[in-house]
Amino acid sequence: MANSKTGTLNMKDFTDVLLREVNDYMDPEMTVRIVKISKPNMDPEQAMVFAAINMDETLSPAIYIRPLYDEYICGKSVHSLAAESIRTCREQSSAFIFDIRSFTDLDQAISKITCRVINYESNRELLKQIPYREYLGLALVLYYEIDDSRSILIRDIHIDMWGTDMDNDSLFTIALSNTRRLYPAKIIPFTEVLDGLIGNVDSLSEDGDGPKGLNLFVLSNERLLYGAVNLLYDDVLAAACRQTGSNKIYILPSSVHEVIIIPADNKNGFKITDPHELKKIVQAINAKYVDQEDILGDYIYSFSISNSEKKLVIEA
Repeated sequence: MANSKTGTLNMKDFTDVLLREVNDYMDPEMTVRIVKISKPNMDPEQAMVFAAINMDETLSPAIYIRPLYDEYICGKSVHSLAAESIRTCREQSSAFIFDIRSFTDLDQAISKITCRVINYESNRELLKQIPYREYLGLALVLYYEIDDSRSILIRDIHIDMWGTDMDNDSLFTIALSNTRRLYPAKIIPFTEVLDGLIGNVDSLSEDGDGPKGLNLFVLSNERLLYGAVNLLYDDVLAAACRQTGSNKIYILPSSVHEVIIIPADNKNGFKITDPHELKKIVQAINAKYVDQEDILGDYIYSFSISNSEKKLVIEA
């Protein structure tokens, strides 16, 4: 219903009118409808999904409603927004082209299925729709890698589509192996990464070694994308111990892209006596540098090379 004073449509009525306008001008071989799309760490959002007849909607272009409604409130007409949406759909469809059989056929898809980690508590609703494994307060989830910049979150409907007798445990085992093969782990000094991101680490570093002089490292991969999954691999954490010169390390899961490694026995004889101080560090980094959808958590883990023991030290 429109606001009686301004004549402005509310969100629901705007969505209905927009959908009618789009359907009036949409290519006849395409369908469009409104769905709710869930993404990690975010509330489900309404979107228009454009799909060719008989095409899986989860592999189709989507345009979110909220940004369009914001433009409408600022003065754009529904008609112009519908026309822009159709143009965007056509552009996205062209950019999204890939051999769909490489995904729908599990024998072809299996070598490109990888793992990522997301926060468990923040994604309970999303996890109802996808295969996952819970791990120390996190959730291990599956993605199909189309190329270096595009991927598909694997959902339960995709597992059903494959119709495979392969159990999920085997699928996760293969995906973890693929992840290591496609995106090998890399351990990088913290300031080197931060310099690349913001060009100045003074706000977090007093002497070039990170907060309060700590000797920090980042564990990720060459791309610095979705590298936090490396905290699952004990041999990688053992390598981090050796590289940092400490028998024990603390692991701060800052974002889905990386975790921060802090030696328990820092250089110059500095020792961490209260892991709760580390939680303040990861909270500060998350608040200042990490987008909401990329936040992994405020947990603190430890790993000891002497017995390969990994444990959750502080919960969020």
